[in-house]
Amino acid sequence: MEAMSTGPFTYNINLQRIRAPQFVREGKDGVAYLTAHDYEVAYETTLKFEDGVEWPIKARLFGELNQKIVVRDATGSLSMNGAENWVRLRLKLHSSR
Repeated sequence: MEAMSTGPFTYNINLQRIRAPQFVREGKDGVAYLTAHDYEVAYETTLKFEDGVEWPIKARLFGELNQKIVVRDATGSLSMNGAENWVRLRLKLHSSR
């Protein structure tokens, strides 16, 4: 079995939206939510370690639920301060090493 490299590395991430999330505004009990279902994102990167070892990695994220609370400040403008976010997903990870 080949040993894994450890230590510092650099990388760039390529992101591809397979099925982009389509957020829908929903209200329940006086609270507004932005909710998305059924989306997919693919990631691809290569970890480049200082010792010259390269480790290619591919991943797919299958989003089942992404829900954000819409928070407004005293003037009614959108605010992200204190915003909450819930995500339920599956992840498929592949490495050629």
